[in-house]
Amino acid sequence: MPTDIDTAEHTEDNFFTPVNHEFYDRSPYSELDPTRHEIRLLELLPANASEPLQVKLLTSFFLLSNDVEAPNYLAISYFAGNHKETEIVYVDGVRFNAFANLARALRQVIHAREKADFKDYPQLVWADQICINQSNLSERSHQVDFMRLIYESAKIVLACLGWEDPSNGNWVAAVERVGIEPTSDIVLKDRNIYVKDHLFADFHDKDFQDHWTHLGHVLNSEWWRRGWVYQEVLVAQEVIVLFGVHSVRWDKLVPAVLAMDWVMDSWVEQVRTGIIKMQEDPADSVMTIGFRSEFAKFVFDGRRDWEAEGQMAIRPLLFHAQQCKVTDIRDQIFAFVGLADPGYRIIADYTSNLSTALRLLCKRIILYERQLDILRWSIKAGPSPDGRQQRTNIPTWTPDWTHDNVLSDLILHDRSESQPFRASADHRPTPAFLSKAGIPDCILRAQCLFVDELCSPASPSLSPGPEFSKVLQWWEQIAGVQQNPSGDEVHVYNAFMNTALRGMLQFWEGTAAGPEIQTRLTESLEYGDFFQSPKGYFVLIKKGVKPRHSDQICILLGSDGPFVLRKADDHYILISDAYVEGLMYGEAIQLMQQEELVVETIDIH
Repeated sequence: MPTDIDTAEHTEDNFFTPVNHEFYDRSPYSELDPTRHEIRLLELLPANASEPLQVKLLTSFFLLSNDVEAPNYLAISYFAGNHKETEIVYVDGVRFNAFANLARALRQVIHAREKADFKDYPQLVWADQICINQSNLSERSHQVDFMRLIYESAKIVLACLGWEDPSNGNWVAAVERVGIEPTSDIVLKDRNIYVKDHLFADFHDKDFQDHWTHLGHVLNSEWWRRGWVYQEVLVAQEVIVLFGVHSVRWDKLVPAVLAMDWVMDSWVEQVRTGIIKMQEDPADSVMTIGFRSEFAKFVFDGRRDWEAEGQMAIRPLLFHAQQCKVTDIRDQIFAFVGLADPGYRIIADYTSNLSTALRLLCKRIILYERQLDILRWSIKAGPSPDGRQQRTNIPTWTPDWTHDNVLSDLILHDRSESQPFRASADHRPTPAFLSKAGIPDCILRAQCLFVDELCSPASPSLSPGPEFSKVLQWWEQIAGVQQNPSGDEVHVYNAFMNTALRGMLQFWEGTAAGPEIQTRLTESLEYGDFFQSPKGYFVLIKKGVKPRHSDQICILLGSDGPFVLRKADDHYILISDAYVEGLMYGEAIQLMQQEELVVETIDIH
């Protein structure tokens, strides 16, 4: 395994699969044929609770072959948990140090097969930790690279939510009781649920409270937040949920959780508007269990969208990945990119460290999308919510998708309006990726237009916080000092306010856009710093960046918004994305065409 700073950091935190030396030494895995997508499968031998698990490791199963029948198997979806907790599983008679949760999941499968419902299900099982030779990084990479195909090809995917069931099996009845379909017919009145104007449930009813609580135990499983779960469930032909010793088909669970989520949204709105007073009713403590439905709903929605589209947009996948738990930090990339368009050509490579994986991911996105907008996600002004600092061993143009605030401090959110930002008009990027000191693709070479310095040494700047009165005071200071390049004082005021609203001044008095306007203004005041450049442009950048007066406002050709760059020796570094009033809709390109600005080729490190 690599031993650079990335890997060393996470090895110390036990991110990697423990090596089973005895197993590898005495019973080495045979080589798999990656060209035919060969996999290994397990045959589970009967075992009671007091006996160690015994499995046979079988080979020569090909997922893509014209001369061999496709294998009939089920795949296990489980969460690894604390990998220091292990259980001995005998694989072909040899001791194998398996994750305790995997061993429990295998026992769940053995137990489920004793029921009539499972008699006709496949007898062979695919389970990642045992079926993949974890010590062979090349094999691990190519097997993970077609993980999607493995779960697509399985007749059934068993979602093993955990062996410990606090509800003692009562969650199955809860699924039947809480499940309501269609959700459009649900109305929440105070603490009563009505379906088609008929009383469905009263939250003061003890039986219903118990069912609600039992379903909450299902949603409280760590399985929902495991990174690989999303792909495993989305692509599966059929999913069966195992919790404790009981099972429910996926399609049965979905309505119950979606109804729970809908009821919680309605309840929160009633609390917010004062219809319900939380402190007045003990039923509220039961209601709050519904908050656990967030991650389950995301998985449900993803499976529905997958069935409709067959692939996912890559950025929402990467945003969701930040909230998920993985055994190997690189899986916050590898567990999700298999669901994106194959044109990105992103592959899992466990022979590379995290920095290399992040750089290659950004490179592939740029080359496939033919845009530089992805760079907006590369700059973090501070630590993540859990206190982790940004990695210092990745280029400033590379987003760190393992950093929790990659989205939270974005200046230019994607706009839903009919007039999206087009700072570089129709220009496409012509990027090049260069190596330095033996590090591949660590330099991004791009074309840009330098428009102005961010600020002069004497110009005022403002980091106002959420107090709008401070913004107005600052406006009074600058109103008579400098004019916007193209207008009178009224235009300057509008330009300043449009900067604070990041392009939404036209909706300022629109009632329909009122909440969005307020949110946008609050974010700008709380998370942004305002500047006026020497040429009079109003600029909003990330708070906490600590800019210098020599920092440059630039338009990278192929990006929809401006950036602030800082000169460092023979290259530049990205400081922040920015909203710059007067540069959001191709104005810099017009200045270039008028020969007032010149295209320059720069290297960004």
